[in-house]
Amino acid sequence: MDSMDCINERVMGVTLTIEQTKISIIQTYAPQQGRSLREKEQFYETLQEMTETIRHHENVIVMGDMNGHVGQNRDGVEHVIGEFSIGERNQEGERIIDYCVMNNMSIMKTYYKYQESHKWTWYRWNAAQQGYTERSMIDLFLTNKKNIFKDVRTIPSVSLDSDHRLVVAKLKIVKPKEKVKKKQKRFKLENLKDEEKKQALRQLLICDNFWHVFHSAGTGVWQIKPRNNTVEEGRAVRLTCHMASLPVASYIWLKDNAALPVNKSRYYQPKPGVLQITNVQPQDQGMFRCKAINDMLNEEFLSNWGYLTVVPRKNEEGHLFQHSLLAVPSKVEVHKGEEAVLECITDDEEPDLHWTRIDETPIAKNRTIRKGQGSLVFPSVSEQDTGVYNCTAVSKKSRDPISTQMIEFTMMTPPKVQLSMSVSKRPVPLNTNVSNGETVRITCATWGTPAPSISWYKNGILHVETGRHKFTNKNSTKTFNSEDLFIGIIMSTDTGLYQCVTRNRAGVASDAFILNIPMVANLPLPPVNVSAVAIDHESVNVSWMPSPDNVSGYIINFITGKPRKKKI
Repeated sequence: MDSMDCINERVMGVTLTIEQTKISIIQTYAPQQGRSLREKEQFYETLQEMTETIRHHENVIVMGDMNGHVGQNRDGVEHVIGEFSIGERNQEGERIIDYCVMNNMSIMKTYYKYQESHKWTWYRWNAAQQGYTERSMIDLFLTNKKNIFKDVRTIPSVSLDSDHRLVVAKLKIVKPKEKVKKKQKRFKLENLKDEEKKQALRQLLICDNFWHVFHSAGTGVWQIKPRNNTVEEGRAVRLTCHMASLPVASYIWLKDNAALPVNKSRYYQPKPGVLQITNVQPQDQGMFRCKAINDMLNEEFLSNWGYLTVVPRKNEEGHLFQHSLLAVPSKVEVHKGEEAVLECITDDEEPDLHWTRIDETPIAKNRTIRKGQGSLVFPSVSEQDTGVYNCTAVSKKSRDPISTQMIEFTMMTPPKVQLSMSVSKRPVPLNTNVSNGETVRITCATWGTPAPSISWYKNGILHVETGRHKFTNKNSTKTFNSEDLFIGIIMSTDTGLYQCVTRNRAGVASDAFILNIPMVANLPLPPVNVSAVAIDHESVNVSWMPSPDNVSGYIINFITGKPRKKKI
């Protein structure tokens, strides 16, 4: 057992790991008929809070006495209720279904075909008639992963001295397959002597790194999911969802498990995963969710449900309602030539929104469009459009500004990269032969918006710092980044293809060259039986057996935990 959380006498949770599979179980005892409405609402609020604390990709099972009849009607909730449910639905059953819809769960008792005696979970004995006159299916298993269930049935012969019968579920736990570690590509350095093979290898490394980035991303988890909202009639609301995905996923909004109704005057989707609803009406109330589509993987993913509740507007007689702007992203980044949307939305049903630039440059009307309630759209972005913008809501009565929102607008540019090299502090052309014992400094400079990151590769393998190889002189601004790869006391083993790969959200760039250290004839052999014993944090005793060659001396690099290096 990994953890246990007992909330109250009606809800508790346990997390288990079985065969490397994590299962979160929530045990429940719902308020029965006759209990107050507030008590029932508190139960489902507590249950929802615990459900939301569990990571969505875990196997979640909710089990217990739910005290509700879900009935046989499956219209619109086929993913919640199976073909073999029984009885009629009541109000408590509606609550169970709403919870399942919100959390993408299924009622597993309804998916298995058995005779009725193996479906009823509760019986009431009638002493006068000497028989069971009432029965229902209220003890349930709910889950977000149907594939782990093999069977759910009632055992009618076991009463446990209760009017409830034992309900048993069989699970199928499959041990995850161990991931096979991919072999790293190795390159024959002798091929680098051929100029055609050298250029082909250089292009291969650039492409290989790009596809490595692509495959390592894939499709991830829902980072933003629709949440429950309560909005007064006539106000506005902004719903959002987002899934980590490469390539970027497209999104479709669903309402009550159907396609979003067309309403161009009040529904506006400024960008993927965002839905603005203005002048909210009672018919807008319902369950909203997102469907994310990854075209490259040919897969679809559904988010959890978020419930939009529309309530009557409060009596404002004698009180002036202070309208405000709804929260929107304060930074917008797009590529050159793409469409950009600077959102602006207010809860005023008769909005008066004004856009200005903070540098007081006029906004070109021929380059922008107003959409939705007041969003500013750039159909094709160029450098002149970037800057800091203000959206201001103005009072129609006093013409005074009520609220202002600032948005920073940036055009992303893909990286450009350039390599340069110096040997023993002397600038030299790339591909210059370097002698043993010299020092080499390779500088990678890259430009882009935002500033690109830098990664080093040697012969196609990610390069890391070692005793003689250090990353130094790091320098960066908002649009520039540079870094040196310093190699001290060069050796023939340092020969290879060195590549600087730079990345930002706009793209990838790479530059590479061959560092060649010619082999020197009759080099002395290294010492043998080398031993190092630490004396203190800055001293070490090093001993060895000399090689049979006539060696006049050795150089030892002593690397401390502090950012300095000593020669002994």
